[in-house]
Amino acid sequence: TAAAFDPSGRNPLERILGPSWSTMRVVLDMKKTTYIDSSAIGWLIATHRSFKEAGGALVIHDVPANIRQVLDLLQVGRVVTI
Repeated sequence: TAAAFDPSGRNPLERILGPSWSTMRVVLDMKKTTYIDSSAIGWLIATHRSFKEAGGALVIHDVPANIRQVLDLLQVGRVVTI
């Protein structure tokens, strides 16, 4: 959600994976996700774009049914691999 994002604007994956995070191939396990808002959807799309531009890849995995409904409704799967 919007409350979970760093106010500095840095991608949280940079803190976890280092400065070359967008060149990596990452599987994002969402099985513990209970809620997703528009900020998180925007983050997924922007992060996917960063990976694509740098030669990396992002795949979303193990998405709970209620979250999948939101992603399907917004057609996020047309942009981000689920």
